[in-house]
Amino acid sequence: MPDDPRRLDGRIDDGDSVLVLAGSRSDPDDRACTELLTRHPPAEANVLSVSLDSSPDDRLALWRRAVGESLPRRAAVVDARAGAGDHPREGSSAVAATDAVALDVLPAGADTTAIGLAVAKRLGEWSATGDPTHLCLHSVGPLLDSFPTPAVVSLLDGLNRLGSAMDVSAHHHLDPAGRDDATMSSLRPLYDAVATYEGDGWRVEEPAAADGTDARSPRPAAAGPGVATAVGPPPGSPTSTGRSRSSPTPHAARCCRRSSSGSATTPRRRWT
Repeated sequence: MPDDPRRLDGRIDDGDSVLVLAGSRSDPDDRACTELLTRHPPAEANVLSVSLDSSPDDRLALWRRAVGESLPRRAAVVDARAGAGDHPREGSSAVAATDAVALDVLPAGADTTAIGLAVAKRLGEWSATGDPTHLCLHSVGPLLDSFPTPAVVSLLDGLNRLGSAMDVSAHHHLDPAGRDDATMSSLRPLYDAVATYEGDGWRVEEPAAADGTDARSPRPAAAGPGVATAVGPPPGSPTSTGRSRSSPTPHAARCCRRSSSGSATTPRRRWT
């Protein structure tokens, strides 16, 4: 029911990036997640869950409570919880028991670049399937608690640019309680829509560009310092965590690289 203010899925366009603002693990937060992940029949879709504050088994259990045993055509969980790499089997036994869900556990100490590369790699593997892809990041809070805000903004902006280029429908969760206005103001322009739960339903804001055009249209990054580049490091070069990796795809590099000045990428949208 698109007119039901308690539902979010009917008010978001395919391919949009959405910041979902609601109490962490509240019923509205959980319902919004599964509604957005099931806008296409699961058997015809790809679903990627990036988990920073709950176990892979918790995310799978949420899906099964809302959807049942029907799993997506392709499904994967990126376990980016702090310390998950030290205990890779903790909280993932149910996921490991099914061949239908891939599990990527990031090593201990993984930074925002490692998280971005893991997401980009999985999306890149699915890019030629022709099936709609949905991405959930749960949630932005642990990122803000663990990394400087500019690094988080750079990661989220890169992921949203990547999703826009690959027509991924993405939503990122955040409990706004305790977050200051400056932090929220730095996050809002990164998304096509911001959905806030207000007790009796969702309020959805869409950005409007200063020039009056549709701010959801793709906008090229401005040239100059701080803009993400599409050129990755040579094959085998170390990442910022000191681990070696193969040369990323251009999309992965665009998602994760930052300028030598260390500043965050330029937001692609402005709010009025």
